[in-house]
Amino acid sequence: MLVPEAFRQHLQAAAQEDPLFLGMPRSVDPMAPWRERVTAVAESNRVLYLAHPWVAALPATRLPLGPGLIAKYEHELSAFDGLGLPDLDVDAALIAERAGQADRAARG
Repeated sequence: MLVPEAFRQHLQAAAQEDPLFLGMPRSVDPMAPWRERVTAVAESNRVLYLAHPWVAALPATRLPLGPGLIAKYEHELSAFDGLGLPDLDVDAALIAERAGQADRAARG
């Protein structure tokens, strides 16, 4: 059975990216005020993007859902726990935070 090239590339990317996400520092204090929690999430993403600038250039829509990415997403969501925001608003805030981090990382 031949594996289409696009699928093979997707699997190779997943093998490179997911361990990075799994190894990210996660230091959100659940008792901290929400702004401190969001700042901690932004800082962990900034550290990732500075260490691996190529990750910032990846489109979020193509990232494979491996255990590392799921752990990263759960960590990011935890910054918004207890605020009573609708899920779509929380997701929009995360997308905006990541876009800002990626843009700053790309600019150096």
